[in-house]
Amino acid sequence: MKALSVKAVHADEIHAGRKRVENRAWGRNVRGPVALHRCGAGGAIIGVMWIADVIPAAETLRRYPDQGPYIIGPLCWVIADYRPLPSPVPCKGWLHLWESPPLGPLA
Repeated sequence: MKALSVKAVHADEIHAGRKRVENRAWGRNVRGPVALHRCGAGGAIIGVMWIADVIPAAETLRRYPDQGPYIIGPLCWVIADYRPLPSPVPCKGWLHLWESPPLGPLA
């Protein structure tokens, strides 16, 4: 499975269910499951998010106005579902999408 490293503050918001968009300047064709890697000290994969769509920031704001504080763009990866892992999988993150280690059963 592909993984995406996200700064801790943003990964925590996704994990808590508040942030349902991730901002990128690339990845127009990304869809499906992507492991969420929380960057920083003790970096780890903490869950799996389902990317349903990738749309420009203005369109994201129109469709998901409640996500306004999180919408920066230029592209927004729309997270349709998020599943936390039963326990984090410690690992080093990388730029762009990268291959995650085995994750075991999802929560």
